[in-house]
Amino acid sequence: MAGRRDDQRTNTVGASESPEPAIDRVLGLFDRWLGERSPDPRLHAGVLEVVRAACEFKSMFVEPDPTDWAPHVTTRIVGEVLPAKIIGADAAYVAAIVPAMQLYIDFLLQTGRWKPANDEASTLAALARLGDLAPRFGDPVRQSMAARVLHLAADEGVDFGHPTALDEFMQRFNAMPLEWRRRATDACVDAAAINDDKPGVPGPPDGGLGNETAVTTRIPLNGVRPGHVASVTVPPAEEEWAALAATTLCARVLDLAEWVGPGRAVTGTGAMRRDDLRRWCDRWDLPAGSGRTRTMWDVAAIALPWRIGIDCAVIGLDGSRAHPGTRPTGGPTADRVRLGRSLVERLLDLVLVPRSIDRQLLDAINHIMLPMLVTMCVPPGQDLDGLDGLDGLDAMLTPVPIGMGLHDPRMVARAVRTNIQMLGAWGVIVESANHAVIPVPLRPAVVQTINSPLALFRVSLTPGAVPLTE
Repeated sequence: MAGRRDDQRTNTVGASESPEPAIDRVLGLFDRWLGERSPDPRLHAGVLEVVRAACEFKSMFVEPDPTDWAPHVTTRIVGEVLPAKIIGADAAYVAAIVPAMQLYIDFLLQTGRWKPANDEASTLAALARLGDLAPRFGDPVRQSMAARVLHLAADEGVDFGHPTALDEFMQRFNAMPLEWRRRATDACVDAAAINDDKPGVPGPPDGGLGNETAVTTRIPLNGVRPGHVASVTVPPAEEEWAALAATTLCARVLDLAEWVGPGRAVTGTGAMRRDDLRRWCDRWDLPAGSGRTRTMWDVAAIALPWRIGIDCAVIGLDGSRAHPGTRPTGGPTADRVRLGRSLVERLLDLVLVPRSIDRQLLDAINHIMLPMLVTMCVPPGQDLDGLDGLDGLDAMLTPVPIGMGLHDPRMVARAVRTNIQMLGAWGVIVESANHAVIPVPLRPAVVQTINSPLALFRVSLTPGAVPLTE
């Protein structure tokens, strides 16, 4: 930790000094400083390795001075860049990162190399706030495509020290179908990509989501108008929890959480191992896929509830093991209701705000989707004929508000239809004879998520109901 300065030298990086020599020079001094405190070089070799990586990445992504560590820079490099860029870090390395950086800051302070413009207490506090870094390493959301490819290689046991092993892996990787490679290097499972026999959701809508046309965007409203206020009654907690627990989404998340038990080994990307994947495909009667299926992330019917379980703290990740999360799955009924609502809320987030979609197109889709969800929450529900009868779409179109861009209305309609089918597959929407409703006990979870100027609700509580969160 930071202490008093041994001297007041101002031995910092010169303006004309290039990054590599500057890093070598300062870390050479740091090495000697560590040696004076511990004669065993094995005790500080790991510290030097961590600090060198931090300084080199800082030089690449922020600025080159290895002695300039403002709080926001420290947070970015240690909390974001290192987990995204370092492949195959073991638990000991990850655990050493924050203490190593604290020692380095101590060195800069005590030898007069600390930048006086930076507040050391704030930088140290920024390090402390990062907490356990282990869940950040191997998280595909944080990684570049190249890093995700290297993680795939590490999961296969590729020896990076072998002169040809990585080249051979890349040849195998590049020989795989393009669709598989895209899925394998995607940042995380995309809810719109679910296409398994169960729960039976189609893939993304046809057409490039970023392709604008000369047709002014217009949307099918099926008799619904934004601004309509829907009345929803929250049922007793027991009734709401029974309905939530019966959805495919909640049932699968809870199954996975129970399976994790005291701890399960997982891959470097946080996925269950292949033997476990095969058992879960058998258990849920899912297609295990062909030779293309290399990881759990390829089986979205498992990957989505696994990811939602992690996001909602039902499942925890610590290095190469999954363990129970901080949020219990049992307890009072009211707590279980809140848990079930949070699972549905996360699903809706993934469906309604997908990645890699044009923002104007997303606005156009949700300008239809949100009012439709409102209508599904009140009798008699939402008629879907207009979305499927694309030939007659022009008869029921209304101009989109200014600022939503130009998109083919058929593309928008297909995207909305896909969202509805997806939510139906996970048990949130019930569809029959091209008519969609959200069951009464599931409406509070939807209301809590989408309540907005495009989806207005008036909520009342029955005795024993769990109030909605603001």
